[in-house]
Amino acid sequence: PPPAEEAAAAISPLPTPSPSSDQAAGEVPAAVPLPTQIPAPPPTAPAPPVPAPPARPTTPYRTLELTLAALFIVFLVITLLVRRRPT
Repeated sequence: PPPAEEAAAAISPLPTPSPSSDQAAGEVPAAVPLPTQIPAPPPTAPAPPVPAPPARPTTPYRTLELTLAALFIVFLVITLLVRRRPT
């Protein structure tokens, strides 16, 4: 019995020296769903990020947008440099 109580104490944060009084009060059945609820959210958390990354590479005009943005920035830099030289 002592090793079983130590294993139960390591698993559940609730004090386990008096399981008979807890069962009589009805606290043990309330503590049983908690371990089952704790592992459930972690699988749902990593799932949403997995479908999210494929959404960006599938955009067909991504490279075109980046190219136009780069050309626009180069145009602005050249325009500013040309305007500063005569002055």
